[in-house]
Parts: sequence; C-alpha cells; structure tokens
Amino acid sequence: MLLKIWNFSIKNDQYDPKTLKDAIKQVVKEQLGDENAPLFEAESPSCKVFVLATRQDAANNRAPIFLRSYRQPRAMSEIANIPIWQAARATSAAPAFFPPIRVGKVNLIDGGMQANNPLGWLWTEVLGTFGLARQTNCFLSIGTGMPSNQALSKFGLIGSPLTSNSTEKALASIATNTEISNILFQAVIDAYAPLPGVRKYWRLNVATKQDGKDDFQSPEAHDDTKALEYLMVLTDKDIKDLALFIQGCADALSVKK
Repeated sequence: MLLKIWNFSIKNDQYDPKTLKDAIKQVVKEQLGDENAPLFEAESPSCKVFVLATRQDAANNRAPIFLRSYRQPRAMSEIANIPIWQAARATSAAPAFFPPIRVGKVNLIDGGMQANNPLGWLWTEVLGTFGLARQTNCFLSIGTGMPSNQALSKFGLIGSPLTSNSTEKALASIATNTEISNILFQAVIDAYAPLPGVRKYWRLNVATKQDGKDDFQSPEAHDDTKALEYLMVLTDKDIKDLALFIQGCADALSVKK
C-alpha cells in the first residue's frame, strides 16, 4: 500500500508498467515462442480478436482505437503491426493505475475510458467485418460487478475541500459506466440484429443489493487481490441462481453455422 501511495504521489500512477510488460511478454513467449509476436495474423484467423485503446490526446472527440488480429475491410487500422504485448499494455493503461504507452505517434490509455462496456462497438465491428446479413447467435457480456450508486455532488473547484474529491470520483464513475450500454443495447440487439426477435444477448454481472435500499453493495477494488475469495463466493452463487440463463447462452454459443 505504501508503495502504491508513493508511486501515485510521484508519478501519478500506482503501479510500475515494466512489471506488467515483462509478465505479458513472458506469457506471449511461452505460448508463441516470440515475446514480440504481432497481434495481426496475415491469414484470416478463424477466431478474430480485438481490444480497444483510447488516444490520450483526443479522448473526447474520437472513437476508440481498434487493435485487431485481423483485417477489417471497411476500416483501416490506425496502428498496424502492433505486438501483442503492446496491445495488452495499452488496453490495461487505466489512469491512476498505469501510465500511457507510446505507440507510433500517439499515447494510448485504457479503452475503458471510452468503452468500458464495448457492446456497441462490438456490434459495429461485426457489421463492418461481416456485413449486414451475417447471422449472429450470441453476444456475451461479462461485467466486473455492479457498482453502488454514485451521486454527482455540487460542482466546485475539483480537488478543493469543497468537493473532497467526490466530483472527480463521480465523473470517473460516469466515464467508465458499463450499465448504460447494457441497458441501451439489451433490447436493441435481440430485436434488430440479424435473426430479429431471437435472444442473442446475455449479460453476466455480479450484483448484490443492499438491504432495504435502492442501491448495490459495491464490489471490491479491482486491484485488491484479497477480494478474490469474496468475488468467487458471489460468482458461485450467481452461477447456481442463473443456471437456466447461462444454459441458454451456452446453447446459443454451441449453434453450428
């Protein structure tokens, strides 16, 4: 904890990015034999993968940057030939946790700043890659826990005693909100995506209601390893409670073209 506070006070980031970079490179080398293996596959891969990153200099008026393992015929990649480790490092660069990473001519930060629930961007990518007639059987969205209510307090000077950092916390919570995308697209995808009127969208997100309140019990901090046991208990309970729901998702995933 003291190291995290020291790093944040000196560097504005809690963690050393080199540790993350080295760990990613090690995994890539173990799996592919080359720590600098490219994300892009020249031959069209059967399993297409993308991650999102955000341009630090233009987060307010540009779409997220797609880092793809495949060629998208309707959208040229802004950053080509990126190694897997750089893509993973970029999409993990959440402000206050890790610093941005310089790739080419831009600094990249976590795609979650623009698309923490990238459901809409996924649908757009399906349409751009496969066309309008592509049959899509399953969109599976997995959350990291339903957050508790976040009030937007009276605006004052950010960081001043008047706000006690509550304004910054509220704005950060809004910027990384995942439930708005879930609410917006859950009906739209089932109704209008190819195969209209057929269920195609599943969302799994652990949520614990607070007794007697219209609020949720906030999940533990994402970097708190001590919370893993608690999250596993909640997840096991959800799996049992949602068995039929999950089976429906599994059935959709197993449909053969």
